[in-house]
Amino acid sequence: MTATDTTHIGPSKRRLGSAVERSRRSRAASRWPRGRGESEPGVVAGQRAFWSGTYFQTQADVDLQAIDVETQTDVGATPAWLLPPQGQPSTAWVIHIHGFGSTRAGTLRGVQLASESALTSLVVTDRNDGEGPKVGKCRSELGVAEVDDVRAAVDYAREHGSSTVILLGWSMGAAIARQFAADPKLRAIITGLVLESPILGWFAAIKAPGRVCPVTSFVTSDGVNI
Repeated sequence: MTATDTTHIGPSKRRLGSAVERSRRSRAASRWPRGRGESEPGVVAGQRAFWSGTYFQTQADVDLQAIDVETQTDVGATPAWLLPPQGQPSTAWVIHIHGFGSTRAGTLRGVQLASESALTSLVVTDRNDGEGPKVGKCRSELGVAEVDDVRAAVDYAREHGSSTVILLGWSMGAAIARQFAADPKLRAIITGLVLESPILGWFAAIKAPGRVCPVTSFVTSDGVNI
């Protein structure tokens, strides 16, 4: 196994860094190392924890300054981050679309790469994601309605100097990007897609947890059939 450096980023969060120790043992290490500047120990064997894909928490974590803006959707104003590249302004924009159950912070890894490539980034929120407008029962519609939020983001980019747009989507966000880019009316401005772990079929995605949890299998199978 590999032990890594960890950084303390909150009362219950640790960020894994570079490897500090490697071992061929199959069992977990008894203790993770302290993070940089931490007074408390890292994660100890036996503690419950889970992996999160949200590595960066704020724009400051990637050394970028965001401008708070709003896009206008059919259900109201939706908050977004506008991050111009360092140096010369760019008319090539990347619209970052987070995944199911995530937030804008989950896209910051892609924003960092876009900035290094001298591209303007627009990081959007969706309806019912906890940051965007609350609609109906405040549940995700698995991209069916959220695609209109991305449409509003593209309109915003056009109105603010974008000549081309790349859609960078994560998980459900990638599925939304594929759905949106299929519109022939938008082929002139959508010049690229970057799809990270895209959901290619909802039946398979919903039933996947059932392969590791019998109770979930029963629930997901009935849910898909409905």
